[in-house]
Amino acid sequence: MTASTRPQIVTCSWSAYRRQFGTAVRISLGVPRVKLPDPRYTDRAHYIYVAELAPRRAYWDAPDFDERYLAQVAQFADDIDVKLSAIEPENGALCLLCWEKQITGPEQCHRRLAAGFLAERYGVDIPELDAAPGGCT
Repeated sequence: MTASTRPQIVTCSWSAYRRQFGTAVRISLGVPRVKLPDPRYTDRAHYIYVAELAPRRAYWDAPDFDERYLAQVAQFADDIDVKLSAIEPENGALCLLCWEKQITGPEQCHRRLAAGFLAERYGVDIPELDAAPGGCT
């Protein structure tokens, strides 16, 4: 993915997501219980899913969660690039969303790790749009 073809990438929790943030891209194993299509979120029948950005269940209780997750993302970085570049951006952006219930706020969420990895890889800023303290539930 080149800078000229890459849409803006942002992150957010599903609960704070608004369609104007960009195309909803699921990066978690969990799925919200919203019947799609729903014009508040997407006209699609299913959320777009980038499985390579979803942490595996085995990582959740591991003391080295961050390291395991970042190793996974690095291993599949080229696949992630291909998938992200194939997504049509709504409102000029892709919004990476998670639905993980175990998390109590953005500072614990894997979105921060995904954003940091992709920001470094692409040389861009990837903002978090959910400022709420319980940003992942």
